Amino acid sequence: MGLPVRTLIGIVLAFVSTLIARTAFEISYRLGFYPEKWLADLTMGALGSTLAFWLILSVAAFAIWIGLEFAARRWLRANSGMPPLGTAGDDKIPGPTITQYLPATAPAILLQDGWILNFNPTVLTGRKLISFNSNGQIGEGRNQNEWTWSMVGDELEIRRRNGDLQNRFRFDPHGTKFISTNHPDAQGIRDQFIFRDRAAQNSS
Repeated sequence: MGLPVRTLIGIVLAFVSTLIARTAFEISYRLGFYPEKWLADLTMGALGSTLAFWLILSVAAFAIWIGLEFAARRWLRANSGMPPLGTAGDDKIPGPTITQYLPATAPAILLQDGWILNFNPTVLTGRKLISFNSNGQIGEGRNQNEWTWSMVGDELEIRRRNGDLQNRFRFDPHGTKFISTNHPDAQGIRDQFIFRDRAAQNSS
């Protein structure tokens, strides 16, 4: 909605609010109650009747305008597909979708324990146990580099805690292992691979 339209709506709401407040005065007069006289007496004459009248009218009109403005905003949001007021959608950017199930392109044994990540193929000690939780998080072996996982097409993607791509792997069903694609955007060491622990492979 453009600024001119919002300004026009604000002017209309202000006019309606003043009209409602003035009508409320007329109703109170018919009932024998004079708000400006009551306020003047309450302030022991510090406020004259005329000043008290305009003060009460202004406060009442402003309160009514706030209520109408709030109601109008809720109505506009409800009819424009925007998230309702007071929800997280007002000030939060939706985060990335996390895998809540095993994608069809993922190997059936992916969620089983017994995987080993060779994160540095150049040294014998550059490996660790790693597991993949069904909520898209890395389980065992989780650190700043291996934080979440997801399937992008038929490739296993592991991301860092800050969201950067750590590495991307393609599954080799014959060797029961994931081999790094050495994606140019990956921040991890090249030629990584993930394979099954021998004991786990024999039991599966």
